[in-house]
Amino acid sequence: MKIALKKWYNYLIGLGLVALVAAIAIIPYFAINDSSFWPRIYISYIALFSGVVFAGGGFIAQDIYRAMKRKETKNWDYPLEDKYINTAWRIYFPFLFAAVILVLSGLVSYLFLK
Repeated sequence: MKIALKKWYNYLIGLGLVALVAAIAIIPYFAINDSSFWPRIYISYIALFSGVVFAGGGFIAQDIYRAMKRKETKNWDYPLEDKYINTAWRIYFPFLFAAVILVLSGLVSYLFLK
């Protein structure tokens, strides 16, 4: 995991995912201009739900990668090599980073956007 934390592009990908969700959550609020159709609280709901989905999706993606490497190397009983584990963490970290930011921002917006 330490190698995944040192790569700058993992943070950039995570922030890109956060920006994508923020655009999906915030643009309809300003585009529709009807608070009865799109209340402000929906922004926090979308952020919270997306955070949970990103955490689960990232975990599933890295788990599929590990399963593929186990099948390729026929290594069913022993730990994987460090290069495969580090690559799995590099897959998972942007999703985990985005999930933490989205859940925290969703909780804050839920408390203050009522």
